Amino acid sequence: ARIRATIACFPLNDTVDLKREYLSLTNTYKVDKNWGGFQADLSLGAKPSSFSAMERNGNIPDDESIRGRRDVRYSPGFLLPMLLGALEWCVGSESVSDSHSVSNKPDGIDEHGNSSPSLRLSGSSVATVHRLCEKGAVSFCLMSMSSSCERVRCYAVAALAIILKVSSSYDARSLSSWRSRPQLVMVINSVQRSLVLRKADDNSGGIVPRILPIVANFLARAALVISRPDDAMYVSINRYFLKSESEHGAFQDMHRLPAFIALFCSASEDSEQSRNERIWALHLLRDGLLDTSCYRLVAACHAPELLLSSFENVRLLQISDDSRATEYCLLLESINAIIDHGGYGAHRDLIKRQGLISWMRTLCTSPSLTESFPNLKTRVSFCNLVKSLIRITSCTPQLRSPLLVLEVCGLIEPVALLL
Repeated sequence: ARIRATIACFPLNDTVDLKREYLSLTNTYKVDKNWGGFQADLSLGAKPSSFSAMERNGNIPDDESIRGRRDVRYSPGFLLPMLLGALEWCVGSESVSDSHSVSNKPDGIDEHGNSSPSLRLSGSSVATVHRLCEKGAVSFCLMSMSSSCERVRCYAVAALAIILKVSSSYDARSLSSWRSRPQLVMVINSVQRSLVLRKADDNSGGIVPRILPIVANFLARAALVISRPDDAMYVSINRYFLKSESEHGAFQDMHRLPAFIALFCSASEDSEQSRNERIWALHLLRDGLLDTSCYRLVAACHAPELLLSSFENVRLLQISDDSRATEYCLLLESINAIIDHGGYGAHRDLIKRQGLISWMRTLCTSPSLTESFPNLKTRVSFCNLVKSLIRITSCTPQLRSPLLVLEVCGLIEPVALLL
């Protein structure tokens, strides 16, 4: 749950503190080889120094659902050094050359037929890495690749490299209980090859390229899905990665919004599966759009227009009121995320070009408010969107026109009726 909470509201500006880094690495090397990872209380809210660092970086979410409550997200700058230290300890203390052991597998050839040094590990070391992956270590590292701090990204890519090395080893392939291993290897390999290609074309001079937050969010959530065959999204996400054949399976959507159109406009004949895919896409948009760099990807696939036109479609669906309210909330929260984090380009597109305020007024003047806002949560989501509009129009000089201010003020009376 805490991994999912971190992915849903990732602290982009969290940094690696050198003192914390030394202490965490020291503590890591003292733990035994059965260290399971993510067991200690390493949340942002658990350590005052960590929480203060987040406040200084301006990354504490200004949201009513967070205020007054303990922040349960993990701190990447604090946890990644510990994770990497544990992984290095497993590999460094246990690995031996495969050439000195009996194996039916040709030496130096991995499961994909690639030439690579062979690796043998003890069962406990492989089991430790297995448990880390089951607890979401891969997802946490993939999401950390969107961090603004390059040191955090370095730790994340180093941890992923060791996980890939261990999960491709002969001992990991022999571990029958690790059923999700091939899919995790597929995802990490895909990202690794994409980063190698991007690094070759990158002239910025950075050590580790930054993955855009919305793309990293997709990869992190996909890694959670792909490791659970019983997940409703398993088939869809697995199919997405399997179809990547160019560049030896390299991830192709580093500069596009991955799978959004295919999922949001699902072609599944099963109405329940179609709804699952649509909701998954909305979660991606709501949680992944964390800065202005993401809006270009969102606008390129016409996501804002799709959101505005989908409200009526959801109303016509033959689903329960609770299910309809859930989709309404996600639609409103996704639009709010675009307004909050999309920058002036998003404000101009949604407010001036696509008539967001007129669309909101239409919702308020519908024959029955209970149709547009079936429960309290949908009403709160709508009120939060109005609050964001008032803040944006009052703080953005390019939007501060008498007519626009009048239109926004026209939403205040309908909002009062909702409360």
